[in-house]
Amino acid sequence: MNASAGFTYNEYSEREKILYLYRNGSTFYTSLNYTFTPTPLWNIEGSARFNNFADPQGRSRSNVSSNFGVQRKFFDRRLIIGFNIIDPFMAQQYVTVTQGQRFYIESVSNTITRNYRLTISYQLNRLVQKSTLTEKQKQEALHKLTKQ
Repeated sequence: MNASAGFTYNEYSEREKILYLYRNGSTFYTSLNYTFTPTPLWNIEGSARFNNFADPQGRSRSNVSSNFGVQRKFFDRRLIIGFNIIDPFMAQQYVTVTQGQRFYIESVSNTITRNYRLTISYQLNRLVQKSTLTEKQKQEALHKLTKQ
């Protein structure tokens, strides 16, 4: 499991606030990612993110997204079937706020980003087994072969 968060506060000089009408503002983001492997044949993954961005004009936009998936391996791990759901609980919601000295505008829009993905993959060639011999054991085996 992995979680992260960040916060940035933008503060502008009085000159920039008067000349360019800049506004102080903050940016915040957070995310949670996880992977769970109950057996070597099963894999479960997911993530959830929240973002809120600010710019000098006082506009702030934010959104929430999530992703969940499961994967199963069959036939000696040669066939892999995966299923993934993107934004299963809610539509992407974007909130934008723009404000000035004499106005305040808040815009909310929803985008249905729910997606389902089914993946099937099959490995055609044989799995290559890596040698468990040490370098010294390999050299000894080669030396025995060349003596015969």
